[in-house]
Amino acid sequence: MLVKPYKKSIFMVKFFGKLISGVLIGLAIALLIRNGCTANPVTTSNTEASPSPVETATPDCLTSLSKVTVQKDEDKSSRDVEAEGDKFETQGKGQEALNKYNKARILYFKELSYATEKLKEGDQSAFMETNTSIESPEFPFKLGRAFAKTGKHEIAINCFTKSLKEKINPPNDASAYLNRGEAYLATGQKEKARQDYQKSVDLFQKHNLPQYKKMAADKLRSVTP
Repeated sequence: MLVKPYKKSIFMVKFFGKLISGVLIGLAIALLIRNGCTANPVTTSNTEASPSPVETATPDCLTSLSKVTVQKDEDKSSRDVEAEGDKFETQGKGQEALNKYNKARILYFKELSYATEKLKEGDQSAFMETNTSIESPEFPFKLGRAFAKTGKHEIAINCFTKSLKEKINPPNDASAYLNRGEAYLATGQKEKARQDYQKSVDLFQKHNLPQYKKMAADKLRSVTP
């Protein structure tokens, strides 16, 4: 008499066990798919039929900088190392500039961590002396110029765009458009280059910088039909 209900109970336990396992597996797969959206890019072989979306995505400015080799510096502040990067950039030495900018960024976060700890102790002096340039819109603008000098124009475009979105101060807003226009032109995006040159002309005029306006206007004429 008890055999059939007992078997039925076993069946129900197995059934619900499988059902719960299936739900858990489904949730796990969903989490993997969601986390896959933020995973690191994977390099694929040239034998694939078509490139993945990751391969065609615009390279990120700061992520690209973090991949730059960092050379060991003596005991220097992030401000000093950034100034060395500025010097290399003006000399047209893009790779050397990027190396210094990456080192300056690493040093900055160490300095910021130290300053935060001192602030907890009631000492504001270290925090007040931190190099605010690293997190300003000016920094990606410098990176863009340096990346452009190494021929990495797509990364440069991302850097200039980042500086503009973060509201870089004038007249460097005009310069950012001018430099991004150059990078667009180098990647064959002539219409986007023309639009940026036009914005650069307008802003240089607004900032009352006729010499730079003329330079931007010359660039604009070179891409205008």
